[in-house]
Amino acid sequence: MSEFDPYAIWQGIDAEFVQGYLDGRDPSTPEPSANRHPAYRHSWEVGRAEADGTHLPAALSRARAAHIEAGGGFYSLFAPHPHAEETL
Repeated sequence: MSEFDPYAIWQGIDAEFVQGYLDGRDPSTPEPSANRHPAYRHSWEVGRAEADGTHLPAALSRARAAHIEAGGGFYSLFAPHPHAEETL
């Protein structure tokens, strides 16, 4: 009998969000490079911030996740949004 993997239910972009968050919470995991999926990079940044005791603004995090789910790329929450003037 194989061992149960609770994360095996996640597939595609959802798996990238989950794995990025889990890796971000692990202090030994290096910052992801640009070759990783935007969902992974987003969730890695969220997980790392939470592990460090820094909480990213929820509205900005949700907006970036929605942008990624819609097919957009990764952008840092610590730099201006590439389309900030369009969202104001």
